[in-house]
Amino acid sequence: MATANTVAAAEQENGGIGMRQAVEIARAFIHDTYPHGLESLQLEEIDRTEDDAHWLLTFGFVRQEPPHTPQAFSIVPTPEVGDRTRLYKTVMVAARSGEVRSMKIRVP
Repeated sequence: MATANTVAAAEQENGGIGMRQAVEIARAFIHDTYPHGLESLQLEEIDRTEDDAHWLLTFGFVRQEPPHTPQAFSIVPTPEVGDRTRLYKTVMVAARSGEVRSMKIRVP
């Protein structure tokens, strides 16, 4: 049975980044994207694409909602000013280069 350390070593030998590196890259990306009002950042899920080309890392965090302008015809409920909302985002990181390719909303 392979351990996390042996898997990470094999990935680095193949020119790729390991799981821990992917997590740190994604975490830093989220902090850079949301520099204010981010609380309780937690890693929720780790996955790889079927072709092993990308890491998919889902994080949950609480964010203070900014003031907004009410929309007359909105069917989506909008949070009130000061509401705290838990968000989930999936960050896709290239397994070879460590480049962040995307960040998407993850519906719980």
